[in-house]
Amino acid sequence: MIYILIVLLVVMIGIYFIVKKKMREFSRQAFHSDSLLEGFKKQEEHYQNTPKSISAMTKIVLPKINKDFPEFDWNDWKQRCKTALISYLETLESQDITRLKNCSEDFKKHVQLIIQDRQDNHIYEKYDSIVIHRLEIADYRKKPGLCQILVESSLQYEYTFNQEQKKKQQEKYRMELVYIQDANLIDHASQSLALTCPHCGAPVVHLGQKHCEYCDNILIPINIKVWSLNSIYKV
Repeated sequence: MIYILIVLLVVMIGIYFIVKKKMREFSRQAFHSDSLLEGFKKQEEHYQNTPKSISAMTKIVLPKINKDFPEFDWNDWKQRCKTALISYLETLESQDITRLKNCSEDFKKHVQLIIQDRQDNHIYEKYDSIVIHRLEIADYRKKPGLCQILVESSLQYEYTFNQEQKKKQQEKYRMELVYIQDANLIDHASQSLALTCPHCGAPVVHLGQKHCEYCDNILIPINIKVWSLNSIYKV
């Protein structure tokens, strides 16, 4: 009986050292470190300090945009998008819609609903030390009645959710610039504009509507034939 226990003990010790050796070899190959725990820690630090990649198509797409819209000033809009992105995060943090800049009225309404939802659920976020690494045009789309420019940005910030510990994060956000050429040609079933009534939040089915079908309040006509920043979201 004692002999069997000794054999089992020797086998278990052998398995332990074999597993330990394999883990060390894996850690060296994957993380260049003998410690697997230290390797995971280094990997996490790497993710926290490496900017996310974005679709940088500005050089390819911008000539097409300028051909269709000679007056489009990308340098101006690039700065506007940076300001809008930072103000968007600051708005979510402060839960004050007046801090949102360079965005369409409809998107402001959308953000206001987000703020209200977070207040109702006691959700509070902080975005500290915001740094925008890069911001580029990702795509240019032409649809019946409207044109869209998709802009992507990589950025980092120190994020705090409620009272949890602050954590450095690398993120990618997308912004959509919209130019409405002819409201009558737009597919109103499309989600590209996501128009809502500023009074009750009900969907606006037709761009030309003068009154909301649900609350009957007067609707402010959407701007056409001008570029507007209509959406910001994390991807």
